[in-house]
Amino acid sequence: MLVTLNKWGNSEAIRIPKIIADTLGIHCGDKVDLTIENDSLVIRKPELKGRELLASLLEDFDAESLQSYDIEDEWDIVGEEEWKYEENK
Repeated sequence: MLVTLNKWGNSEAIRIPKIIADTLGIHCGDKVDLTIENDSLVIRKPELKGRELLASLLEDFDAESLQSYDIEDEWDIVGEEEWKYEENK
């Protein structure tokens, strides 16, 4: 895909087409890692660390659904169990 290099302050800028941004999973405001490899500019999502990694792991976590989960619903509880206790004398 051919794009045009533009001026942005004292820097050069390119626009990343939406289809490429969506494919990479990057959005406005995200940080990206720029490197040069074999005379090519490479744009990558950075490796997440620390709080950013934790935030991404918890992104889809739904605490409400966990709180409403009742494990006893999955147990076959009879409630009439007999327990024998023998005391060693």
